[in-house]
Amino acid sequence: MIAGVVAGVVAGGALLVAGATKLARPSWVADAAALGVSWSPIRFLPVVEVAVGALLAAGMARPVVGAAAAVLYAGFTALLVRRLRNGSRPVCACFGGFSRRPISWWSVVRNVVLTGCALAAIR
Repeated sequence: MIAGVVAGVVAGGALLVAGATKLARPSWVADAAALGVSWSPIRFLPVVEVAVGALLAAGMARPVVGAAAAVLYAGFTALLVRRLRNGSRPVCACFGGFSRRPISWWSVVRNVVLTGCALAAIR
C-alpha cells in the first residue's frame, strides 16, 4: 500500500512538473513537432498532464488516474522508441524548458520506470 502511494507521487509528480514546465514555455510545441507530433490537440497536453499528475500525486481515484497516467507514459515511450529507431534524436519536449537535451535510450528507460510507477499506483 505504501509503495503504491509513493509510486503515485513519483509518477504524478513527474507529470505535474512536465505539464507545468510546458505551460511556462509554450514554444515546447515546436519541440514536439520536431519529435514528429503534429496533432493540433497536442496543445492541451500540458493541462492533461497537470490534471492527471495532480490527481495521481494526491491519491485520488488511483485506479482510473493511474491507468490514465500509464497510458500517457506508454504513448510517450512509443514515440521516443519510434524516433530513436529511425535514427532521429531531436530535443526532448518532455519537460518543457528543462529538457533541452536530445532524446536517448535513457529517456525510454525513464519513461518505462514512470509507467511502472503509474501501474503500481493503481493497487
